[in-house]
Amino acid sequence: MDKKSGGFVSSDGRLLGRLEVSRAFGDRQFKKVGLVASPDVYTFEVTDTEHFIILGCDGLWGVFGPSDAVDFVQKLLDEGLPVATVCRRLVREAVRERRCKDNCTAIIIVFKHK
Repeated sequence: MDKKSGGFVSSDGRLLGRLEVSRAFGDRQFKKVGLVASPDVYTFEVTDTEHFIILGCDGLWGVFGPSDAVDFVQKLLDEGLPVATVCRRLVREAVRERRCKDNCTAIIIVFKHK
């Protein structure tokens, strides 16, 4: 983002106060304020302490805090539920119980350690 061109991310994480940053990639109107689709890439080694990762859209994270989502998923996995069922329940909890008004998508990847 180019601040010299008038670009900014507001306190709620929206580009120019209007659009979620991740949804702005390729949007022509935001190119004039310097938006580029070059991602920040981080790598880390998965150790025995990491059991799963939750990938979720802004709708999910709008109603779940990170540790709240981890606790929710861990509890259901500990009960022996299949990952697909846990993922469906996570999204259902977000939409029905926590009243997510946005689209809500999640993927749970469980790491199998040797």
